[in-house]
Amino acid sequence: MSAYYTGPSGENIAAGQPDPASAMAGWMGSPDHKANILSSAWEIGVGYSSGSGDYVRYWVQDFGKRSGVYPLVINREAASATSTGVSLYIYGNFKQMRLKTNRAPGRSGRPSKTI
Repeated sequence: MSAYYTGPSGENIAAGQPDPASAMAGWMGSPDHKANILSSAWEIGVGYSSGSGDYVRYWVQDFGKRSGVYPLVINREAASATSTGVSLYIYGNFKQMRLKTNRAPGRSGRPSKTI
């Protein structure tokens, strides 16, 4: 991870939980693991492995932050937007940012805009 992430990093590992909900419940019950999950400054990679051994199932979350890369949060991290009216939360210092709508063929929408 250190070759890609030059800023802070973290990792949550769960072993033996039968499903993702159980792994998340365990992490959310641990102050340090919960802090990783709730941090707004992270990018996340997730993984799962099953096989043999003491625990059979392994759940992993890797967190990192790239130097000079700032997140753009739309509608409080909603998975999608249902209208063109969205709330943007931009972190970091920018001279210029280009925003573009993802228009499907035949649908109306606003073109790209530089702010």
